[in-house]
Amino acid sequence: MKIEDLKKLKFKLHPLTTLLDIDYDYFSTNSPLLDSLIKHFKNKKQTKKVLSIFQDENYCLSKLKYLNKSHQKFLKMYKESPYQNTNGGKKEFWINRILHQHLYRCFLGSRKTWKNFILCTTISRKLWCKGSKDATKLQLLFKDYMDYMKEVEEEDSDDDVEDIIQEAHSAGSLPETNRSLNQIRKDANKLLIFLSEIGLNSPPTFISLAQSIHCGHTPKQLVEFIKYEIYEMLNILFF
Repeated sequence: MKIEDLKKLKFKLHPLTTLLDIDYDYFSTNSPLLDSLIKHFKNKKQTKKVLSIFQDENYCLSKLKYLNKSHQKFLKMYKESPYQNTNGGKKEFWINRILHQHLYRCFLGSRKTWKNFILCTTISRKLWCKGSKDATKLQLLFKDYMDYMKEVEEEDSDDDVEDIIQEAHSAGSLPETNRSLNQIRKDANKLLIFLSEIGLNSPPTFISLAQSIHCGHTPKQLVEFIKYEIYEMLNILFF
């Protein structure tokens, strides 16, 4: 979550009751799945487009009106929801529900035919802001990748598929791998200011740092630089 989003929550923390965990991949993130997808599609730009199907902001609830009579049960569920008239939580709640029920589950189970997959993703495609045609193209591309994983990598259990989908959701919103050293330094300074603003002006009860090297989420060439910036930030803030 971005600092700008955290600020909207308007919360305070007390050092004596706080456990502070800082992940290196907050400053510069690499996704093993992103690397695998780029290798599969041979195109980084195309890969980012495909992963966009997992991002909430690309779905428009205003398109609910385009659902046909066979989806009236879904519409009724939406209209009766207490979230229907709350602008703050409405989109987040419903897009999350849509993605889980009408996209994520379509990749689970045995390998689906093109026709069955299209039927399964009808609602998520119709609510895609750029139109159903664009959604169909991108969703089928990711299905092609998932079919490849099930066949070649033997990722055939629902748990395996869930893990890949969760990683895809994260990868779609990650910053670029090769962030500049200057940008990393700026982000460390923004985090320093934010921690101070929410009340952590003295050392919290516990501080942990997660490098995320072995899982592939932190670019190896940036580990030492990020470590230095984090230590510098903590030293200025607490010591």
